[in-house]
Amino acid sequence: MIRFCTVLIVLLATPLSADYFHMPARGWHWNNVIVKRAAKKPKLKSAPVISAPEMEAAQFQAALKAAKAAWVANPSFENDERLMVLQKIAEDKASFATKSMLQFIALNPRFNAGLTYPTNNAAQTAMLNAKAMRQKAFAAAVAKHFGLFYFYQGHKPEDIVNAKMVSLFAHLYGFSLIGIPVDGVATNAVADNKVDNGQAKRLGVKATPAIMLVNPHTRQVIPLYYGYVSTTGLLTALSERLGVSDE
Repeated sequence: MIRFCTVLIVLLATPLSADYFHMPARGWHWNNVIVKRAAKKPKLKSAPVISAPEMEAAQFQAALKAAKAAWVANPSFENDERLMVLQKIAEDKASFATKSMLQFIALNPRFNAGLTYPTNNAAQTAMLNAKAMRQKAFAAAVAKHFGLFYFYQGHKPEDIVNAKMVSLFAHLYGFSLIGIPVDGVATNAVADNKVDNGQAKRLGVKATPAIMLVNPHTRQVIPLYYGYVSTTGLLTALSERLGVSDE
């Protein structure tokens, strides 16, 4: 009894910090069990699914690349053979794929580009002739409503040569043609020349030589071509600028 009182007096005499009274009860008799939480495992991103053919192709390409590198770095019969074997495999696979594609096209003619763009020389010639006839007829029809203005620099020989092409085009398809030398130097390659009194600016000419389509009744202006061109090129440009299909 005396010993218990002595221990009690010692405990009461020992100063306690203020935090002591705010601490949670501890000890086995308070059943204060500390539960450890399991750490969350990071979610792994699923790898992209690679099909067997893709993997096979990737592996083959890697092997072929490695064989080429080894052949360049260390030429030898062994490396020669390895590279040539792989190249032969690639050529055989490409040949097989081509044959397969041709068989597929034969059974599915809607994928046959030869129906629209024939590879036979005679058929190509016939198609191009028909296209040219359509373009010429279209040019003659346009000439009934539009004239041509040719803006050029008369001191440039190349502009004069181009003037001859434009004049021939106008003559072939019935266009009226007016030449306007922006530098004041006229050429007799164009029968009718006018002084530039601001026409180039009003018609929006951005460079020379320039060929402009002009409707005198509606005053519609269409830039036909900038630069040097043949009569065939002008036919094509006319169809393209006015949105006419060549098909």
